[in-house]
Amino acid sequence: MQIDTDSNRENTMTTREGQWLRLGVSVKHRVITYFQLIWYAIRRDVTLEDLPWLFTIMISPFLHFLRFRGPLPTPVGTMYIGNDEVLRETIYALFKTRFRYLRTLNFICPKVANHATIVDVGANVGDFTMAVSKKAKTVISIEPGGENFVTLCRNLRANSISNVIPLNIGAHDRVETLNLDGHYLNLAVSNRGERHAPGLPLDIVLNDHEIDHVDVMKIDCQGHERLQASYVLKTSSRSCNPATIT
Repeated sequence: MQIDTDSNRENTMTTREGQWLRLGVSVKHRVITYFQLIWYAIRRDVTLEDLPWLFTIMISPFLHFLRFRGPLPTPVGTMYIGNDEVLRETIYALFKTRFRYLRTLNFICPKVANHATIVDVGANVGDFTMAVSKKAKTVISIEPGGENFVTLCRNLRANSISNVIPLNIGAHDRVETLNLDGHYLNLAVSNRGERHAPGLPLDIVLNDHEIDHVDVMKIDCQGHERLQASYVLKTSSRSCNPATIT
């Protein structure tokens, strides 16, 4: 019995050591990744407005190490972190929103009026949606991934954002069920996917919500952008040629 007890104790210690080793490797990888993100941002001329975003990225490895869970204050508002994957996705999403989407938006459409209608195709956990909701009249936030959509809705509720219409669908060129492969950051439309979401043309979505004008359209849908581009060209007369961010 003593031998079995010692053996179990050794197995437990080995398991714990393995967990800490994997955690250490994971944190090290994230430190390197986030350092690369920060270096990329700095090379693109950082302003004072960028500092809160950079700070959030800088502290993220510590959040991973501490296995942070719960509401996380960010420059776009409170974002809920349910697990390590959500934290990783949230940090990267914030980086893309600040240093790619918002900079592009400010360049092609520097003054987004308060009456603007914005469509966020591939909303993920709501980073871009939340960032522009403060300036827009209405935001249509489209996210086909079930896990992402749950987090998106939770973030909207946490910030009492009422001018966003979240939709758990995939923007598509026709009505059909979409197969989704992967999860979180790696979720993409696939011919062989174990997850599914309804695919709808944006025309139908806009008609259903009585929207006849779109000012800004952000498209980020993991390789499915080609179909979205065809939609924008096909419906430019209806949406008055919206500013498009990809």
